[in-house]
Amino acid sequence: MAQFIATPSGLGRFFTRISTVTIKQNSLVIHFKNNTSRAYLISDFTNFTHFKKGLFSGEITLNHGTKTVISFLNKQQAQTLSEQLNSVFSNYLEEKVNTAKTLVKRYATNEYLRDSNVPVLKSAVFSLVQQYGASPSLWQQYLSITDIKFLTILSSSPTAAHATEQLRKTYEQKTLAARADFYNVIESNPLT
Repeated sequence: MAQFIATPSGLGRFFTRISTVTIKQNSLVIHFKNNTSRAYLISDFTNFTHFKKGLFSGEITLNHGTKTVISFLNKQQAQTLSEQLNSVFSNYLEEKVNTAKTLVKRYATNEYLRDSNVPVLKSAVFSLVQQYGASPSLWQQYLSITDIKFLTILSSSPTAAHATEQLRKTYEQKTLAARADFYNVIESNPLT
């Protein structure tokens, strides 16, 4: 059974093919007047939905790799649906951020970041940081402070290459500091 439903506005009944828009389980389902439907997995969204209130109706913009605009919806229902979509998406996003943290720790904090691991970080971490950079205020409403801090630190680098170099430098400095006593003992007893 559907959790939230949005129907076309009075004007939308004449100008749209949409019958209803619902959230079912973990997907957004758009039902059309010709008894067909289209489903979007919420876990595949790349950013939060945006709600725009118009004079006679509301519209929701979905971000799932491409942007899909669902317009001519009842304003109140569309706003409620958008808020619920963002709430559900924030749970999936939190999982993605936790995965990104784990990958950074595994590939860049616990060991030197190898060139072979950079594509993994680009697809799972740097793409997430790029999406965060598009609308940080919206992400701050739904994510925890530690997740926002993680994304903010990574987004301070202008490019993925610069972030990669910074991660490598941080690892090198941490390793040198951890081995400083060893290096000092070696230097205090020269071979010649």
